[in-house]
Amino acid sequence: MSLHLGLRNPAGTMTGKRKRSSNSTRLPKVALVAAPWQTFCRPSIQLACLKAFAEKHVPGVRVETHHLYLAVAAGLGRPQYDAVSCWDSVICESLYGNLLFPSKRSDAENALRQMVGRRALARIPYGPLMKRIRAATDSYVDSVDWSEYSLVGFSICLAQLASSLYCIRRIKRRYPDLPVVIGGSSYGRESLQRILCGFPEVDIAVNGEGEIPFGDLLELISKGEGLDAMRAVPGVVTKESVFEAPIACRQLPSLDQLPYPDFTDYFEQLKTLAHAKPFYTTLLIESSRGCAWRSSGSSANPDRPGCAFCGLNRTWQGYRYKSAERVAAEVDALSDQHGILALAFTDNLLPVSASVRHPVELKALNKDLSLFGEMRANITRPVSRALADAGFECVQLGIESLSTPLLAKMKKGTTAIQNLQALKLCEEQGIVALWNLLIEFPSSDRHDIDETLRVMRFAMHFRPCKISVFELEPDSMVATDPPAYGIPKIIENPLLHSLFPPGFSRSLPRLFLDYRGRKEQKKLWAPVRRQVRLWNREYQLLQENLPLGPILSYSDGGSFLLIRKKRPGAPATVYRFGEASRALYLFCHEHQSFAAIARAFSSIREDHLRQLLHSMVNQHLMFTEADRYLSLAIRDNWSRDRRQE
Repeated sequence: MSLHLGLRNPAGTMTGKRKRSSNSTRLPKVALVAAPWQTFCRPSIQLACLKAFAEKHVPGVRVETHHLYLAVAAGLGRPQYDAVSCWDSVICESLYGNLLFPSKRSDAENALRQMVGRRALARIPYGPLMKRIRAATDSYVDSVDWSEYSLVGFSICLAQLASSLYCIRRIKRRYPDLPVVIGGSSYGRESLQRILCGFPEVDIAVNGEGEIPFGDLLELISKGEGLDAMRAVPGVVTKESVFEAPIACRQLPSLDQLPYPDFTDYFEQLKTLAHAKPFYTTLLIESSRGCAWRSSGSSANPDRPGCAFCGLNRTWQGYRYKSAERVAAEVDALSDQHGILALAFTDNLLPVSASVRHPVELKALNKDLSLFGEMRANITRPVSRALADAGFECVQLGIESLSTPLLAKMKKGTTAIQNLQALKLCEEQGIVALWNLLIEFPSSDRHDIDETLRVMRFAMHFRPCKISVFELEPDSMVATDPPAYGIPKIIENPLLHSLFPPGFSRSLPRLFLDYRGRKEQKKLWAPVRRQVRLWNREYQLLQENLPLGPILSYSDGGSFLLIRKKRPGAPATVYRFGEASRALYLFCHEHQSFAAIARAFSSIREDHLRQLLHSMVNQHLMFTEADRYLSLAIRDNWSRDRRQE
């Protein structure tokens, strides 16, 4: 069933367009907008943080947030909106690109069919889809009297560029003198300048963190200043500053200075959804900014370059995180205010390595929280336990590859054995571990493919990955130094000319990039694609059939160990370890060096010790790398818990 959105005025009655207040002494107002394709069931934390900061630090200015993506989700219906928002970001951009440039509709439709496939597109017919997107967007934009505002700001993150530009163009046609500002963590100075030059409807942009520059803009508004004064604010990018010295990136020294994010407008807008069935809303929490891996170098190299493929975090300076007490207090207050226990951390990396107190403080709240966060794969057993105790039911692990040589090329700073350990520890604690396998990375070679397939045979005991095809991000290390990654030439994404007219596409070449050599990488990675499909099928079969529990599990008998390996369409294989093998296997619950193993089992000759270890490796019960060993089986707590019920 489609959802329908109506706007309500302060009195609660339905209205089409907002009317200008007759009160000549009304407070100055600004609008902040979040366009599609943000997740429907999550409020925009960017808008919520800016609103809370501005209204606290700039008295006399009112900030109203517009979650425009709710209107589009209402117009499409949640299932269809969710299906589209899960597509590739370039696909999402193409939909509003079609509305921005109707003359490209035929080319855009053909490009879309190539990207998502005819079967996927047939389930959501292109023509009706575009009509409903346009109707829902236009209806919302036209229902707001934007002349009430002294400034309109758009927060542009992943898959929100074309949708924001379409709305800006529509607003500017009716209110040409209304100042419009853009910003967002996905776009650095160069990208913002290209947008400004290619899209004159945008007046100014904020480079990097938004709170301080946005606060300065509102200070000027409160004093009655206009756009000319706004252009001079430090941290603001303009069309005229393209060839000037680097633009300042102004940010708060401590994130504890931020007020709690203000999500009230989102929930008020939800109330206007007619005939909406109850749905699961997730609050967003921000405990850090920047990347701990990128900024955790030695004194000789204080700032790591970060992962080679990542274009995020280039707008942040360093890595900052909120104190554990502040994070817990914020979670406590927001869950009480909105009656919600499901919260997702927006951090690129959870700050558990910086402060193990974060999950401890969250646990102390004594709430049945359902938490999600992203984290590096170098976690330990105490960390996984603390996360589970705090309420983390699901995490996104930054695994990316199962080949240690390829991980080195990616500059991940992790190894295959660490990745397998992270998958094991999460499953042991009942935490759903989501992870991507990044394929077609430039400079991948046959050895990387063979190693990936080899390690995958050990990883198939755990939840399968999601394939993620490498995309060349503008501010990534690969894009800034392509020869180092075997790229002969960076080119515009061939889809760019299908989606945008030449004049506009020429101004945005650094936003949609590709490279020569893509076809060779696609062919090289074909065996991995096939193996991942097989992995998913087998995993589903094993999870559907009784008994439930891990695919590879063990039961401890004190003086012996039983290891059970489930197989699709066949009885499970059971291994029985005696006292010495049991002790050895349990000792390697977290990966251990052979030197440490030899010290712990000094009564066993080293050659016999290696023979025992390699026997376990050959049976895929244990993994080895660089003379380190990791046991893969998970204790069968599920069966024990069922017996206790």
